[in-house]
Amino acid sequence: DGSQLDFPNGIRIEGKLFFPPTSNVTIRTTFVLVLGHLVMEQPNNDDMYQQRVKLSLYGEDDVYFHPHPLQPNDNVCKMGLGCKIGKKVIAVAGGQVNIRGFNPACPAWEKVLDVDRYDPPTSYP
Repeated sequence: DGSQLDFPNGIRIEGKLFFPPTSNVTIRTTFVLVLGHLVMEQPNNDDMYQQRVKLSLYGEDDVYFHPHPLQPNDNVCKMGLGCKIGKKVIAVAGGQVNIRGFNPACPAWEKVLDVDRYDPPTSYP
């Protein structure tokens, strides 16, 4: 319905988070950490402004990954300290991400925009 959901403490996906084709939501958060499975299906129609999942990352604090001691990736960080993985991060730590945003037959690429508070935007292919 176009709602905005705020997660100021980040999102840590350990199970499965599934967004069906009818999803229309903006998620504001400081980070997304995928240890499980994140799935976003292709919208039902071609108007991506009516049905879409938008992730908006914010914040200036560093994010640290703390693995669960019973997970297979528990030895990747120093115990107790965690691994610094950056700011406003989407990280996949042993999980899976499946995002299907457009019809696979569409011959288009979306440019990623790197925006800094002090520098003009830089476009990356």
